[in-house]
Amino acid sequence: MRLNIGLIATAMLALFFPATLGAGQVLEFGSGDWRNIPEMRQQADTALDAKIVGAISEMINRGQCVIEGQRPGRVDLTVPFLVKFVADGSVDRLVVHQLNCPGAEGLLGGALLRMVQLGSFQPIGGRRAGWFRGEVNIVGIDK
Repeated sequence: MRLNIGLIATAMLALFFPATLGAGQVLEFGSGDWRNIPEMRQQADTALDAKIVGAISEMINRGQCVIEGQRPGRVDLTVPFLVKFVADGSVDRLVVHQLNCPGAEGLLGGALLRMVQLGSFQPIGGRRAGWFRGEVNIVGIDK
């Protein structure tokens, strides 16, 4: 049986993060040199949902995703992302570094959007209009 990971990711995204994308918000995946973009940091006591980490780890364990440097049983990666805030502080765009795994990208993108909306990541100096970069760590070790 062959599974469509894109459809699975969309369904899981809807389950874990219903209605996270508001009107006009854009979630994209890409890559580039983002070093010159102002930094935002993850706030203390916030973490990527364990269900998301588990789902991404499972995709790697089952061979559904091949992400450079990752192997079944041990996932440890740092994923950069960009956020564009508008003047009222709301999220206009989120660009997550491409993982070349649509299922993992969909889950991670939805989780990051929710975290940013809830204030888990904040620009240094406070939220204001413009582009900011951050990164999230995904660590999953099977026991």
